[in-house]
Amino acid sequence: MLSATTWSFAYAAFKNLSRGDFAVEPLVWKGWRLPDFNFYLTTRGVSMEMVTGYQFNDRWYVGLTAEHVYKGKKAWEFGPNISYTYPSSIGKWTCSGQAILNAASGAFGANASVDWAFKDKLCVGIKYIYHDVRTLVGERNIPFLTDFPSADWGMRVESYTTPQHPYGSTNKYFIQEKLNTKSHEICVTASYFY
Repeated sequence: MLSATTWSFAYAAFKNLSRGDFAVEPLVWKGWRLPDFNFYLTTRGVSMEMVTGYQFNDRWYVGLTAEHVYKGKKAWEFGPNISYTYPSSIGKWTCSGQAILNAASGAFGANASVDWAFKDKLCVGIKYIYHDVRTLVGERNIPFLTDFPSADWGMRVESYTTPQHPYGSTNKYFIQEKLNTKSHEICVTASYFY
């Protein structure tokens, strides 16, 4: 109930559902994205993650995630991120990056991506992700914690719709290399909205 996402869904349902539109936008106040709260069960205990940020203008966004294990073996993790959007004659380009630092273990993770959107109908992107299982984000996002059967590479595909675009589909193609407790992923995303 504390999360801004809960209230974003309620507001979108109240405002748009009668028109057949269910586009959900994050709640923003004077440039500040109202925080979302997520709860996770980790190997260290129960954690709470807060996600927020500031939209400087239509191009620059700076965000922060902070996660704390509040019940169990105490840990703090921080994830500053930055995003830049550039409109061009062939669509909108967005470049973003994030660093993850776990204060308890000293481990880190990171990701960087480039996305191209064309007329709100098509979006393609590529993302590099580095996870370390000693971070809370890495622990829950490394899909393979055991060795691959015959190689150190794996691939998975995810396909879904989102509440923002219920009449479209997103396909994510992951190629992953596993190195003990670390993971390198390259994610190629293709989305079409109708």
